Amino acid sequence: MANKVFKKIVKGVVYAFYKVAFRIKIEGIENIPNFEPCILAPNHISNFDAPLIYVMTKRDMNVMGKASIFKVPVLGSFLRYMGIYPVERNNKDMGAVKKSLTYLKQGNVLCIFPEGTRNGLAKGEPLHNGVAFLALAGKVPVIPVGINGKFKIFSKITVKIGKPISFEEYHGMKNAKEKFPEINEIILKEIQALLK
Repeated sequence: MANKVFKKIVKGVVYAFYKVAFRIKIEGIENIPNFEPCILAPNHISNFDAPLIYVMTKRDMNVMGKASIFKVPVLGSFLRYMGIYPVERNNKDMGAVKKSLTYLKQGNVLCIFPEGTRNGLAKGEPLHNGVAFLALAGKVPVIPVGINGKFKIFSKITVKIGKPISFEEYHGMKNAKEKFPEINEIILKEIQALLK
């Protein structure tokens, strides 16, 4: 109980800071289900966007973050306590994959940046396969998120949350891995549409 109260307070404080500092506007929050597990797939423009996604909904959320920030004393322990967990971006981190599937089976919301790096869309880089794999393995929908703006003090950031994308037609399919590029393209187009 104390853990939930503490998380709620932290999320409230961080959200208030973002609201004032970056004039945050959020659209489509109703597209995030109240109870069912799902994966949020936002574009990644700054180190500031992960905390924003984390605090914008009242639901508990697990966010995949780059492993290097967990090496910072105290900060790493705090992030884990809040439900944020590390992933080695340049390797097939099976530990992070198993943890992700566990969170989904528990009914949680999972946030993963499919670009795998900042401004991947702007650079024309393809999406990583992590979201596609977890969506099929966990049998959960993917919710695209578009983050527009620049994280500069008193600028304006708009977050648009799209409708859930179901990939049920791919569930149980043999050689589903071959469909990852197709799934990535669907997710990519939905994110790009939210950024227009």
